[in-house]
Amino acid sequence: MTKPIYIPPDSKRVSGLHIQCRSCNALADLGICNKTKKAINSNCPGRNTMCYKAVVHVPGTKNGRKTKILKAVQYEEAIAEFLEFKNSFKESTLENIPAPALLPKIPPPEKEKTPGLIALMAKYVGYLHGDNIPSFKKKTRSKGHLDDVERCLKRWVTALHENGHIPSAIRADEVNDDLISELHDYLIDDLEIGNSGYNRSLTILTSFYRYLINEGYCTKNPFLDIPRKAVKESVETIEQDQFERLLEILKKPELGLRPLPNGVRKNFYKSWMPSAVSLALYSGRRRTECVLMKWKDAVYNDGILQHVIVPDYKVNRAKNLPPENWIYRYVPGTAELHNLLEELGKESRNPDDYILAPDEVMSRASMASLMSKSFAHYFSQLGYQKQLSFGCLRRTNFSSLSSAIGMENARTISGHADNKTLKKFYVSQKVLARAAKQHGVFDERKKDEQQRATDDILKPDSDHSIDR
Repeated sequence: MTKPIYIPPDSKRVSGLHIQCRSCNALADLGICNKTKKAINSNCPGRNTMCYKAVVHVPGTKNGRKTKILKAVQYEEAIAEFLEFKNSFKESTLENIPAPALLPKIPPPEKEKTPGLIALMAKYVGYLHGDNIPSFKKKTRSKGHLDDVERCLKRWVTALHENGHIPSAIRADEVNDDLISELHDYLIDDLEIGNSGYNRSLTILTSFYRYLINEGYCTKNPFLDIPRKAVKESVETIEQDQFERLLEILKKPELGLRPLPNGVRKNFYKSWMPSAVSLALYSGRRRTECVLMKWKDAVYNDGILQHVIVPDYKVNRAKNLPPENWIYRYVPGTAELHNLLEELGKESRNPDDYILAPDEVMSRASMASLMSKSFAHYFSQLGYQKQLSFGCLRRTNFSSLSSAIGMENARTISGHADNKTLKKFYVSQKVLARAAKQHGVFDERKKDEQQRATDDILKPDSDHSIDR
């Protein structure tokens, strides 16, 4: 596909030289399609119909204009062709006017228009998708994050409209406390979003303005110093009886159907779902990592599972690392995980096969998405007062692991940057308290036994080594 015609953002604009989309006949000087209101990218219907267009004022007239579709495809060539077209009118006019008019007043140059918020939002979304940026600057962002950004920006546009503003006419540097206050009221009073959702919106808008500052559209970030709302830090884990009851009802297809708001009946049942939930709990890895585990990643010694080598896709994507530099995590080969893999590998252990549902025709990304939705759908039918999410499986694993070998050692396995992150988001105080209930303040014998058990686990030559 050919590269779209565009005006380089760092070049000096030439008054009267524009880009026109022949598909919708709208000007698209800023790389924003006036038809879709989005950045021109590979999905733009008029991408291959863009052309340079000259709009020239006819000397000696008040509003007379002449236009021409230019043949040039490069910006420098378009400038030269534009000037030639413009000068042709000057020459023909000068032949027919009196001598005193040979020294006309030079009109002041047209002031370049600053894009409004709508255009800047579209440009930012295009930037996040990697449109029109060098390959070495591109970052792979998850679909969930991109959807969150677009949802947040649309909410801001809605808030502006409902308060009588025209978003396309508001410049980035005109956003003040009054406009932000209106957005605040819309999020809290109209949408009634929670504290976490409110904080996430502010984080997205802070990043949006950080981008605008880097691009030179403004100098101040109005969202930077807005206080975030307090969020109750509670690490929710799943209890054994809850887990066992969930596995039982996950086997019932008749409980998987649920009508959606649009009237469509969605089926959340999959025969491999109990295995998926068990794999997430016993490995402590994320959904994407679970669905992408292969048999060649499982390391055995004398028929006993030692560990499973798993790429940390979240970190690798965030750091934009090539496959040869990927970061890997080692999942301990616990008895529970060993038994689960024995069950899953009864029919085949082809090294290149996925461990979870190797014959599933659904894409791995769709499987990961369905896992969390199916978990929530089935768990809600158990009748518990507290609703849990799929992430509780990972938190349960790390909480149990921390109580067994200590948080510092658990962090080495989980791959978190520091204990603070692990403690704040993944380790349940309730699980730690339960594990420590046999602890005696003055029972030195038990302390010695626990220390010897921990030392034995961490020996490099031990069969229980976490890093073989």
